[in-house]
Amino acid sequence: MSPLWRDVLVVHVARTGVRLRRHVRGWKATPQHAAEATCDGSDPVSLGAALAALLTDAAAARTAVRIVLSNDLVRFAMLDGAHQLRGAGEQDVAIRHRLRSIHGPVADTWRWTLHEGSSEAPAMIAAADGWLLDALQKAVDVAALRLRRIEPWLAVAARAGGASGGTDLFVAAEASKVVIATMRGSDVVGLRSVRLHNELVDELPRILDQMHLIEGRDGRGKRVTLVSDATALPRFPEGLAWDIHVRAMDPTWLGRPGAHA
Repeated sequence: MSPLWRDVLVVHVARTGVRLRRHVRGWKATPQHAAEATCDGSDPVSLGAALAALLTDAAAARTAVRIVLSNDLVRFAMLDGAHQLRGAGEQDVAIRHRLRSIHGPVADTWRWTLHEGSSEAPAMIAAADGWLLDALQKAVDVAALRLRRIEPWLAVAARAGGASGGTDLFVAAEASKVVIATMRGSDVVGLRSVRLHNELVDELPRILDQMHLIEGRDGRGKRVTLVSDATALPRFPEGLAWDIHVRAMDPTWLGRPGAHA
């Protein structure tokens, strides 16, 4: 049967646990089952056992798995000149050099994917621990299912928020961390990850002000599109220099356009 007609288990993996939703395929993917489990996302045994149990309970015939990694589990970097690299060997050397220059020797244990925009824009690197990806694949194998895709929450949020032009900054906001993408048309030309220590509505405007102060630019009137996974969407006070538009994360985690706050 065509993979387009498989039921889909979408799993969100974070440091504190895993959440799962099962979608029966049709004209629209419809959530039919939801479950979650608390585990230590930094321990492959704890994470693998929790995920395998959820998948086994929710599995059915002709089911595929898509995994969404919390941005807290992913490291991002931008790579200039990616279109000029020749072959997989040059690409791997350039990407590993870039990650190591930012994060040090620990980056040698990571696995990466490269997301390329136009030929005039830098490419975005998304990297995760090798042991984490192995644990996820093993859990899917234990449940006798097929893993279709692993992607960062940033990518799903970008689809849900429509980060494809018309916005100057795109923000993917989770409970403890925001990833801020500087946009040029539909291209990501810069990324910054910031851990939150206070409420998002208080901290984000200060972070944005600091970014543009460092860059020597005026942020007044800049359009910011923010996608949040919070049950209660953040509401920013009036009178800010930034034109912030808040959207809800698609509740299916498939990346459908979300609702305005």
